[in-house]
Amino acid sequence: MDMDNRFEIFWDHYSYIFDQYITYLAKFCQRAPITHDIKDIVRGIFWILDSGSQWRNLPKEFPPASTTHKWHQRFCREGIYDIVHEHMLLDAADEGMLDLSCTFIDGSFVKSKGGHDKVGNSKAGKGSKVLVIVDQNKIPIGLYVEDSNPHESKSIMETINAIPQSIGKIRNLVGDKAYDNDSLDKELKEKKGIDLIAPHRSNRVKKITQDLDVLKENYPKRHKVENFWAQFQWGRRVVVRYEKKSLNFLGFSILRASICIMQLAGYFVNN
Repeated sequence: MDMDNRFEIFWDHYSYIFDQYITYLAKFCQRAPITHDIKDIVRGIFWILDSGSQWRNLPKEFPPASTTHKWHQRFCREGIYDIVHEHMLLDAADEGMLDLSCTFIDGSFVKSKGGHDKVGNSKAGKGSKVLVIVDQNKIPIGLYVEDSNPHESKSIMETINAIPQSIGKIRNLVGDKAYDNDSLDKELKEKKGIDLIAPHRSNRVKKITQDLDVLKENYPKRHKVENFWAQFQWGRRVVVRYEKKSLNFLGFSILRASICIMQLAGYFVNN
């Protein structure tokens, strides 16, 4: 299914969020009247996300690139994409698709062509890292962007905090060997009530603390978060980071994750 059809389905279901925001701006913030249709602006943002092109290459059928970019920044700053994502998760929960009985965390390196904040140097080059938590059905429930220098386990709390409280709490979180950390296990259990499930490193010298039966039952399911990455990275704008501000890149990431939710819900097929 092409970008235009995917956008129309998205707009049919969630245009009310953008309409409410525009009404709020007009009523309470005394903003100047919008000279372009908000639908065309969001459609232009979809085109950038889908194509991975630069803003200046936005086709003339859309509002000017400067206008579309300005609104993308505003949506990121005001948390509009977060609201869309939360509403999609609540809809998935109403349809019985959301399963928080076991969740999975993983990070993916994103090469950066620019960027000022949350960009670091690593063996793979200059870039950022996107962390995601998905549920049993591969639905992304929380995303966070960090630079590539800190270890993945350092950003686990921020990624958990990105999960909307309205969908409920997670109890089990499965990660790979990077999350084999006794102090992290204790912190998550005490502060969040979450059991961290991760295999021990081969060079571990401390005694085994992981319940091997629980690990054997849940760790083979970790492929679900890898499957999410394969689907997520069809949005070309999230494969390489061009945004100077990490907030704007996170906005694209949340929007792409929302599209993945709609695909998993069967609103459209293919990528």
